[in-house]
This record gives sequence, structure tokens and C-alpha cells, in this order.
Amino acid sequence: MNLKQGITPEPTRWPGAGFVLVDDLAGLADLQDEWLRLEAVQDDSRALFFQSHAWVSHVARVRLSDEPGFRIMVVAGFSDGRLCFIWPLALVRRGGVRLAVMLDDGFGQFADVLVAPGVDASGFVGLAVEALKGRADGVRILQVPEASPLRAGLLGVGARMVNDQVTVVVNLSSFDNFAVFQKSTSSKVRKILRNARNRLERSHAVSVVSGDEPALVHEAISWAFGERVAWMKRHGRFTPAFAAPVFRTLLESSAGAGLSCLGFCLRAGDRIASAHFGYQYRGRYYAYMSALDPVLQEFSAGRLHLGMVIEDCHGRGLKVLELMPPDSRYKMEWGGIGVPLHAASLAFSFRGSVAFTMTERLLPALRGLSRRIPSFLRRPLVNLLNRH
Repeated sequence: MNLKQGITPEPTRWPGAGFVLVDDLAGLADLQDEWLRLEAVQDDSRALFFQSHAWVSHVARVRLSDEPGFRIMVVAGFSDGRLCFIWPLALVRRGGVRLAVMLDDGFGQFADVLVAPGVDASGFVGLAVEALKGRADGVRILQVPEASPLRAGLLGVGARMVNDQVTVVVNLSSFDNFAVFQKSTSSKVRKILRNARNRLERSHAVSVVSGDEPALVHEAISWAFGERVAWMKRHGRFTPAFAAPVFRTLLESSAGAGLSCLGFCLRAGDRIASAHFGYQYRGRYYAYMSALDPVLQEFSAGRLHLGMVIEDCHGRGLKVLELMPPDSRYKMEWGGIGVPLHAASLAFSFRGSVAFTMTERLLPALRGLSRRIPSFLRRPLVNLLNRH
């Protein structure tokens, strides 16, 4: 759909305003300049990488190419002829139910909207929901930050909110150097990590590499991805993202898609002990994926490497680290702050109501039951779902 062919209601609340629903890559390209302008005026207190034009366009290209039935539906709001609101959505069919979800659903980490200063996002959320009622059985949005304009807008239209996860944020902005920051952490933790590094260096030749070179980024992605899959198979765990064939393609092609990627590898001798991969955007590092070699777990290699990643990021001038869910102890010990994330659902039809009831009540019960099943029984069942 060309940008000018979208739906353009004229709400009296915004004289001369309107919105369009963009459903193809050409429409995203038409929006690029205005979208980048809107990104530039965002409040830096919010983590908005997953609403950036570069990320959304990359995910859209990959999913439209490799995922049959996937449809983008990006809500673009205008005021006085200028783009002032972006909500990157998609339409998917799951179990016979049509849902509006975030365009990067399953692969993004935070769901939010871009909104111009002084613009009420809630009004555009309401308009978008009305337009979606004839297209979907409901809206299901995961990982919505507690203090976000999107959460306020969804609550305003009657969406049900469930506290879903907690993400971890480390703020380095008030520390002149990493040594000062490190002293702000627990002396007990510093001693534990110092001893662990000494043990690792006595047993192995240790080296640390980091940067944005494509070869290093690809190595970090490939190794971390493979180790994550191996960990899930060993422990009988299942994550929907890893079951999607498009996931690995999306990550491995991101370095060449206009995204600012960083790779980090901690080596012990000739093997990788730990790898991190993520994105840098507007002074933040988004720690997207990490993994460690289980053979070197006794040396706390993953815990050690996180400290090295934080130090490296500080040296690059990055002020905030988004360490992502869950709020694990090894993340919190670096002065991490927990930020609640919510799952929102709003049904438009009976089928949507039934689907959300099952999602919110039945699936958590099944997850709890699965964790009580002995791993030797759970592992073969879950591995049937793990395609990689």
C-alpha cells in the first residue's frame, strides 16, 4: 500500500490530523525521512531501539520474505502534515485467530510507540484500535514497559494488563570512568569476580575481543545462538523465537542491514568461553543475546564477561545498558534496576476472548507443570518443538 492510500480519518481532537496503516515495504521506505526525524526528538530516558526505522524495516523485510502469511500493519499518525506517531504492528494468524501484534513480536524486547513531544499518544492508540477491529480478533502486545506511552494508551482503550517479566537496566551516565562505577558495586561481588578471573587465567590463556567488525559480530551471533539452542536441548526448555526458522536469518543478516551491531568474545585458549551480541542506539547498548561454554562454567565465565562488556561499553561512551529480561542475580549485582514489563490483550471477538483466556490462564499453568516434570522426561518432549 502506498503511503497516500492509507485510511485517513479526521478526528476533531487533532484538526488537520489523521493516520495511515502502512502494509508494505514501499510504505516503510516512504516514511523513512519523517520516521528518522521523529526518532531524533524522542526522550532519551526511553529505550526505543525496537521502534527505530532501521530495526523495524529489517524485521519486516526478513519476515515478509521468509514467513508465509505474515502481514505488516504499521500505524503512522500525522499532525499538521508531519509524522508524530508510529506504532509498528503486524497481523498474524495463530490457531485460527487473527491477532494484531508488534511487528517484531517474538524477536523484539520492548513494545512501545514513537510519539512527538506534546502529542497525546493515547488518542492515536484509540484510533488504531478502532481501525483494527475489522481486521483482527484482538490485539496482543508483549513486553510493554510500565511507564510507556503505549501502556497508557492501551489501558485507555480497556486492554487487560498482566505483569509479565522484569528487564534490567544499568545506568553508567553518572560515572566518569569504569573504575569509579566498579567501586559502586558490592565489595563481595568484586572479590568473587577477581578470584574467578585469577582461576581462569591460571588455567587458560585469556583474551578478550570486541567491536563492530562484521566477522566478529557474525562469530558472536553464530556461537551464542548455537550455545543457546544446545542449552535448551540439554535442559528441555522451549522458546518460540528459536523454533522459528526466520530467527537466525534475522540476527545473522542484521549486521549488514544498517544496524549498529557489537560483538564480544571472551576466549580461554582456543575456545570461546562466553559471547555477547547486541545493538547500540542513541547512547544505549541493547544486550540482545549471550551464552557461555558449560565446560568453563566453574570459572563463572559468563558472569566475568558481563563485567568486561560493561567496561567496554563505558569506554565507547554508551551511558545505559539494557540487559533485557529476566532480572537474574548476576545482572542485578552490577547496579541493575528492574523495570516491569507487561503483557496487554484486548479482544474484538469471541474467538479473541477465548484465545486470550487460554493464553493468560492455561499456558502459565502448563509452564508450571512442565517445570515439575523431571528433566529426563521433559527433554524429549520439548525437543520435538526445538527445530534447530
